[in-house]
Amino acid sequence: MNKIYDGKEVKKQAFIGWLIAAAGFVVQLTLESLIGENNSQSLAVYVIGIPFAVGGLIFSHALFTLLTGKEHHPLDRLDENFADIYQANMIRMRKHFKVCAVIAVIGVSLTVLFFITKIPYFSSGLLIIFLGIFYYVFGLYRWTRCPACLHMATGPDGRSIQMNLHQCAHCGAKLENVIKKPE
Repeated sequence: MNKIYDGKEVKKQAFIGWLIAAAGFVVQLTLESLIGENNSQSLAVYVIGIPFAVGGLIFSHALFTLLTGKEHHPLDRLDENFADIYQANMIRMRKHFKVCAVIAVIGVSLTVLFFITKIPYFSSGLLIIFLGIFYYVFGLYRWTRCPACLHMATGPDGRSIQMNLHQCAHCGAKLENVIKKPE
């Protein structure tokens, strides 16, 4: 039976497993240099075994999935209606932006009160501002992606994120419901 997998995620899993396994060798070399030559072999064998076994299991699972599975490509689902999903995400993003704006206004107000009154309690306004910014960026990266290919549309500068798209520039999926007016 073929597993259906996402190629990008499985490759990332294989790389992480390899890094964990390689970290065992680094730990062994570090222990040998710190402890010395006489006790290092008995201790290093056990220390290297743990990350090597964990990393090896993760890497071998990813390799097994790559060899026996069938890659699920996001463009295989182009017959689905992604416009409804994308438009719902845009509505969610607008509501999310309003919440983030309220959080930012509260943070700015507390920061201004801190500079006016010098009460340390109001210095938490800076933390609240950063929390609002983080919450907005989290929503932006989560809900503005194309539901078909999970690609995030960026502007010509490569840094700004485009919203309310009609069609995905990466995969060509329609992201807007076009309602034709009767003539």
